[in-house]
Amino acid sequence: MKVAVLGGGQLGRMLGLAGAPLGVEFSYLEPAADPPAGAVGQVVRTAYDDPAGLARVVEGAETVTYEFENVPVGAAREL
Repeated sequence: MKVAVLGGGQLGRMLGLAGAPLGVEFSYLEPAADPPAGAVGQVVRTAYDDPAGLARVVEGAETVTYEFENVPVGAAREL
């Protein structure tokens, strides 16, 4: 199973650590350089409202969630 996550901060990292023993893979959309979640999954480094980045982060994902409360609503609606 693969989960796409909007945001790649500390909560995303903890999500990845919890999912790894269950065989869950994670991809993160994160505009910041060197996000904490990068240690546990693939990071698509781009703005939250970048359509190409949104498409890349959800590629192959079965579900999408967010770990950052300030993700633009438009990005979530796009998915």
